[in-house]
Amino acid sequence: MDQKNSYANEVSKVYEIINQIKNDLENEEDMNVRSTKGIKKIIAKYALILVEVKQIESYFNRVDSPFCFVHEHQFMLKALSEYVKATEDIVAAIKVESRVFT
Repeated sequence: MDQKNSYANEVSKVYEIINQIKNDLENEEDMNVRSTKGIKKIIAKYALILVEVKQIESYFNRVDSPFCFVHEHQFMLKALSEYVKATEDIVAAIKVESRVFT
């Protein structure tokens, strides 16, 4: 039972961090996409999130899950991996370049 409680605490830590990231994004007043400056802030925010999520993924990958939760643990690891990939794609996709039109 101790291993299950310990695992539940680890999952809870990961959930709390991801939930905080989600709240930070939803409540971010600086996420103004009407200007180049606003877009650059978004890129910086997602780049920071990417670092945090990769750390969470690495941490959670090292958590020892009880045998009865192996399937669920693998499912959560896959979901975290997909979130990391999606965040990488967001950072890579947003490009801000100055353009001069004549």
